[in-house]
Amino acid sequence: MAFSIEKYPLIVQVVDTGTSRPRLLIHSPDFGFTMGEDYDSRNIGQTELLIRRMREELKRKLKLNEAQKIPLPSPTLPSQYESLTGSELITATEAARLLRISRMTLWRMCSRGELPFRETPGGHRRFRRSDIESMLLGEETK
Repeated sequence: MAFSIEKYPLIVQVVDTGTSRPRLLIHSPDFGFTMGEDYDSRNIGQTELLIRRMREELKRKLKLNEAQKIPLPSPTLPSQYESLTGSELITATEAARLLRISRMTLWRMCSRGELPFRETPGGHRRFRRSDIESMLLGEETK
């Protein structure tokens, strides 16, 4: 079976981690796979290089899936990007920093159902920035 990795979209983000350097993240929503590295704004070719590495890794994974007879996922359509990113997803650390609470308090709020989150394939929690901003304004989250 022939396949073209280029038909599968990648989401590219530069994320502030609260440290001295932001992270460059490239995510494949169709495969639930993310690659990242420290972002260097002076390195013009860094994004293209990471995208190339990501595509090579996805090709390798696709070949393994094909050998094991695992069906390929359907490519995500551009109209679905908004639901994937949910306006803007942020990490637990970023959410806690915006709310000025500890990550443990954030976890407890999630356990009590007070704050909606999405879980990545790797088990990490992501929060919609709009939900965090609603909490800061005292509005109910959806």
